[in-house]
Amino acid sequence: MDPTFILTLAILAPLIAGFVTLVLPRRALGLRVALALAGPITALALLSWYVNFTGDQITASPVGVTWMPLVKLNLQFNPDKLGLFFAFMVSGIGLLITLYARAYFGPDHDSLYRFYPSLHLFMTAMLGVALADNFMLMFLFWEMTSISSFLLIGWERDDPSAVRKAMQAFIVTGAGGLSLMAGLIFLGIHTDHWSFSSLLADKASLTATPALVTAFVLIFVGAVGKSAQWPLHFWLPGAMAAPTPVSAYLHSATMVKAGVYLIGRMWPILASVLPLWPQLIVPIGGMTMVYGAFVAIQKTDLKQIFAYTTVSQLGLLMCMYGLAAIPFTHGGHHEPNLIWDVSQILNHALYKAPLFILAGAIGHIASRQLPELRGLVHRGRTACIMTVVLLLAAYSLAAGPLTVSFTAKEFFFYQIWHGYEQTHSVWFYPLIAAGVFTGMFNVAIFLRLAMTLLSRRQPEPSAHGDAHGHGEQEHGVWPAFLWIPGAVIVSFQFIGGIIPGAFEGLFGWLEPNANYFDHFPMTWQAHWGVPLGMSLTAIVLGVLLAVSPLLRRVFPDPHDHLYPSFEALCTKGGGRIFRVLQTGHVRNYLAFVFVAMVVLFVISIRFDFGMLTVWPEKAQFEGYLPGYLVTALVCLTAILMPLVKDRTSRVLVLGSCGFSVTAVYYLYKAPDLALTQISIEIVSLILFLLVLSLLPKHQEGSNVLVLPRLLIAVAVGGIMFWMTLHSSLGPAPMPYLRADNGKPLAHLGEFFLRNSSHAQDTNQWSQTHGAGVVLRGESEPGRGVDLHHGGGGNNVVNVILVDGRGFDTMGEITVLGLAALGVWTLLRRPQHANHGDDLKPKTDASTAPLAISIPDPHGGSNAKDDVMSRTMSRSMPS
Repeated sequence: MDPTFILTLAILAPLIAGFVTLVLPRRALGLRVALALAGPITALALLSWYVNFTGDQITASPVGVTWMPLVKLNLQFNPDKLGLFFAFMVSGIGLLITLYARAYFGPDHDSLYRFYPSLHLFMTAMLGVALADNFMLMFLFWEMTSISSFLLIGWERDDPSAVRKAMQAFIVTGAGGLSLMAGLIFLGIHTDHWSFSSLLADKASLTATPALVTAFVLIFVGAVGKSAQWPLHFWLPGAMAAPTPVSAYLHSATMVKAGVYLIGRMWPILASVLPLWPQLIVPIGGMTMVYGAFVAIQKTDLKQIFAYTTVSQLGLLMCMYGLAAIPFTHGGHHEPNLIWDVSQILNHALYKAPLFILAGAIGHIASRQLPELRGLVHRGRTACIMTVVLLLAAYSLAAGPLTVSFTAKEFFFYQIWHGYEQTHSVWFYPLIAAGVFTGMFNVAIFLRLAMTLLSRRQPEPSAHGDAHGHGEQEHGVWPAFLWIPGAVIVSFQFIGGIIPGAFEGLFGWLEPNANYFDHFPMTWQAHWGVPLGMSLTAIVLGVLLAVSPLLRRVFPDPHDHLYPSFEALCTKGGGRIFRVLQTGHVRNYLAFVFVAMVVLFVISIRFDFGMLTVWPEKAQFEGYLPGYLVTALVCLTAILMPLVKDRTSRVLVLGSCGFSVTAVYYLYKAPDLALTQISIEIVSLILFLLVLSLLPKHQEGSNVLVLPRLLIAVAVGGIMFWMTLHSSLGPAPMPYLRADNGKPLAHLGEFFLRNSSHAQDTNQWSQTHGAGVVLRGESEPGRGVDLHHGGGGNNVVNVILVDGRGFDTMGEITVLGLAALGVWTLLRRPQHANHGDDLKPKTDASTAPLAISIPDPHGGSNAKDDVMSRTMSRSMPS
């Protein structure tokens, strides 16, 4: 079977299964769960089939097919070890979350009817992010994760708080997505590569140019937004308004790791090229790591505690990839400072998903508030089991011995120490302290959880349960799945940490960077050194912090005010700016546009964009006196426009300018254009004068500044002259139009002259220029495709308007049609039997006229204006 088809079907399988559940009756609960389970099961089966199909060639060349080459969007996949690891993690944990959601929502048909399609839409999006090789394809799936997560976070549609949190997450991650899109496009244009694999293959040609640095910074901003790095971390704790299955899946195991995945995908390409790589990533990752753990220990809601520890671990993983570049930027070593990175990522999922799963389960039977959970272990068998599973996951959070987490933490601490040995930089001292303090906070969190849940039994509070829980109790096997998925996932922490070779046998074949260790070490194989000393220091300090009264008050994260402040700035500040700029005067709007044009032109001249500072070689003044005189008349009438204040005089000056342009057309042998121009000028002049005759007299005030308007007009006119000169006489691009004899056509006009009536040059060759797309026929090498069949007309101008500029002409016709409809709406009048009634005031509020008065420049008003005001008010639709 085609590998592309296998991978495409594996990505789409959850989406197909999720949408098929929508056609089932709402009461078909068992069948709905079975179909929902079929999605991730099919994805796992197809991914396994692909691995068996390729054998040991997991790092083989990418597979795919051409889709939309003109927009650089191709169906291209890169199922290497990193991509397959994320795909297996998304599918495997997604399977267990599907079961957990059934137990969490209980026999609530309506909730499951809504939940599974949204969840599986996200699952497909995340699988696409993991396996996509093409930049634009990956970005397409990236934005799908933002949309689906918005639907899941805002699950409680009637809760304004949940809707605000969903919008907050969507805005932050969406803004990061825009930055990512700009970075990927910038990277593709700069390198002429639009896939990760091709860029990696051509890594030797990359240099740290300003364009490459800009692309990397934009891509990193996108990763920061998605992976909740400081200071944009606040959206992730706010997203805990979502149901617990969403938190367990999106915000611990999958979506929040998309940014980490992106950096992991980019580091083999850019880490050895850009000195900025560790300087930018390590400080932000280190700050996120220690700050998240610091806030987590001061929360009382279980989901908030685990959300901030997720922020902390995401910062650690970002810092991990930042440290990978240290040998390249110091000393020129070729071995990266990256140790079992996939295992460190998997470690977090193996304890964080169970923590969220058990937080939701405990919220179902008791509460999520830690002070209300004293003695939970004594509240029955189910509560006892949930307590044990939760503490096992929290023990892994603390990186206790005999867990995968302990070894993964040692890997990270060794990266820090190895980076210090490479650089001997004093900047590593704060990073060492941050690692120790992060470990200390995690140990203290575990001990405080244990002391609370295992304490003496307290009187049970009034059970209010999880905010998203359902009061309907269910019997049978499904309630056990509130904790079984968490127990299954966390069991791998201890299997991999106790049984030698178990972790390597299960997951080691997906590890792309098994550096410094030829096998996954067990706890008892740890050697004394600074990394182990950091771990022991963190454990001792964590025990002391857990029993001390320090950091026991609830700490409100000040970053929670960032988004509300930004929202207020956009709404209130935007309203103020709107009131300042939207004055209702067209001349002000045109002034803004023209000033912006002048500024952009000055910037282009300053940075020498497009050879605009050079006089075109072909530009020569010819001795044609009538042309000079008519051109001077055009310029004079245009300059007089800002100086004339009377509106009627302006219309006449405008008409003089138009008639002067008609003379230009006539002098330079374009009689058809001259006839069109003079017809338009006569009609428009008459219409202008008729409209002005219906308006009251009006003179502009003396506060109108004539000189700035004159300067802007002259500047814009000069810019348009200069750009027109360059566009018509400047260096021509490489010609790609050729006649049948293979000779290039001199210019585009010759092409239209030759092919206006009947096609003469049907077989075209296309030249590859830069990163352009080559339009070649595949059946006959060197020959092109039939681009046209001729215009079928002898009037070249008409053929250009209809064929060459068909869409532009259609747009102009559409605009004119809309303008005509608007004019007709304003001019239409209702027919009244008694026209004298129009002069009678209406006392009914529903028919009261809207007062639209035309001010008299001499003060007061007249009866004619009042009649016109009432008549216009009746013509407006209510």
